[in-house]
Amino acid sequence: MSYDYWCGVCRTISTHPSRAAAETGRADHIAAVHHGRRPDRERITPPPAPAPAPAPRPSVLIALLTKSKAATAFVLVFVVIFLYGLLKWSDRVAHTYLPAHAPTVQPSTAPPSP
Repeated sequence: MSYDYWCGVCRTISTHPSRAAAETGRADHIAAVHHGRRPDRERITPPPAPAPAPAPRPSVLIALLTKSKAATAFVLVFVVIFLYGLLKWSDRVAHTYLPAHAPTVQPSTAPPSP
């Protein structure tokens, strides 16, 4: 981890292993170059923050679908077969638990009322 001393007048940068070393480097620079006068826009910067974690990668399925037409076709066929099986299963369940036909209403044989 290094600290940088930036002199805004000279536009120089010196790197130091610690903040105390950077402050000593600042004092030496001011004494040697600026005759004891503090330059404008000078600063000591801390070490940079660690890089952020990389973004999550897309799923393997999305990667396959975007790279290969064969993979896309395979997935589509798989989805169609799965949906067909789901339809057949739901039809079998419906026939098992529901009556075979709904009761029908017999038309009345009585004469219409006046």
